[in-house]
Amino acid sequence: AHGVPDELIESWRRGNVTVLVGAGVSVGSGLPTWSDMVAALVRDLPEPPRDGDLPALARYFELEHGRHRLISVVSDMLWGQAKPNVLHRSIAALRPSAILTTNFDDLIEQAFRAEPHPYSVVVSDDEVPFISAGICPVVKLHGSLNRPGSMVLTSRDYELYEQNRPAVARLLGAELQVKTLLLVGY
Repeated sequence: AHGVPDELIESWRRGNVTVLVGAGVSVGSGLPTWSDMVAALVRDLPEPPRDGDLPALARYFELEHGRHRLISVVSDMLWGQAKPNVLHRSIAALRPSAILTTNFDDLIEQAFRAEPHPYSVVVSDDEVPFISAGICPVVKLHGSLNRPGSMVLTSRDYELYEQNRPAVARLLGAELQVKTLLLVGY
């Protein structure tokens, strides 16, 4: 089937595939890459580390300018008129049993709204118990632009992830243990 491994096709038929959607999917809609975001943060830092990754640079930026400014800078790069692209629409049309995403944008949700496939959005721990069979959960592992306080951006956010989001972390662990993971946009 066009180079798709038979094991993946069989797992998909059994409903045993979780799609992990990364930022590369939304780049096709005109949203920035990780390196674009790093460049934007570095511009506002007096002495940026030379080899910092985004979470480390974001933490440095947060210490220098505050959490509100960090979220504002990142949000400004992501808000706009972006529309779902062929990858978003294809993922929704495939009717996955679950989606985990590290994206802050809502383009995958927009694609689902155009499909008759029911879905729910899970951003926080209090939404995990409401995941229902037959309804595709779109689990926003790093939070959502629509809820700026939920955004996981800094190295400290990652260090405290399990403490701050224990139900989402357990859900992620369970998905990783029992499902076949299909990575798209990484």
